[in-house]
Amino acid sequence: MAPRFRVVVGVKAFVRSRGEILLIRRARLSPEYPGTWDLPGGAVESGETLEDALKREVREETRLSVRIARPVDAGIVYGWPAGKRSRVKGVGITYLCTLIRRQAPILSPIEHDRFVWVRPEAALQLRLRQSLRMAIKAYIARS
Repeated sequence: MAPRFRVVVGVKAFVRSRGEILLIRRARLSPEYPGTWDLPGGAVESGETLEDALKREVREETRLSVRIARPVDAGIVYGWPAGKRSRVKGVGITYLCTLIRRQAPILSPIEHDRFVWVRPEAALQLRLRQSLRMAIKAYIARS
């Protein structure tokens, strides 16, 4: 029997407003990358389109509604969480999005404890995972 190969597809959003992007900080007690800044997003569920998954994840994490403009970056994600102490390879796609209505995000303090609107260049000064740093650089290059 051939080994099972599992790949997770994840989506992230560059939510843009007035030349700034939204970053959310993972809670200090988060099991995944505590205290690092991230973009809203997450895994695509079975039967979802990429766009539907992205809108759902942004809404779940920030209570914001977005319009999806276009993909900005894609890449391989090594070590995507897949349960307790389990990791799988993933494919991550980052989209440019705009707010349907400008309002402050509402975060779940268990998952994310802070948000900031920041210019993309300034975001590179924050504590980021390398994959997000690369996505921000791709965003800057395409803007």
